Amino acid sequence: MVYTLIAFTILFGIFGTIIFGQIKATLYAKTDSDLNGYKRMIETVARGAASGEIPDRDLFGGKRVFFPGKGGRLMYNPRVLPIQWENGKIMNPQQIGLIYYDHYLSHLEFDPSTIGVISNIKIGGKYFFRTMTILHPTDGQCRLRAKFDQ
Repeated sequence: MVYTLIAFTILFGIFGTIIFGQIKATLYAKTDSDLNGYKRMIETVARGAASGEIPDRDLFGGKRVFFPGKGGRLMYNPRVLPIQWENGKIMNPQQIGLIYYDHYLSHLEFDPSTIGVISNIKIGGKYFFRTMTILHPTDGQCRLRAKFDQ
């Protein structure tokens, strides 16, 4: 009887771990895909701008792509929020939205250890975001945030 209980507990633990891993991967798949797509778009547009060509209708489902510089708006997906950093400070609060910036992002610090890695961050004690920090070829650092409530 005790061996049956131990075996059942081990088996239940293994299956629970597998199911939890699959659910977690499925939940994050779309968000991670959005972040990686935005990263590819920034890299492609920067390469095109550096070579004198502006990419047009290539990787993004027939949508026109442009290089906005620091003041423009580069939008691959409305759930992805580009945050541009320079010397540890956010440089585009107007693009982010001043209300959003003042309430949630004004005290956010740049973490160079997250460059090239998708990670989770909790803002204001209750808002969950998936983030990826990339090095923008012309503007320095750029952190991409995708809203994700768990």
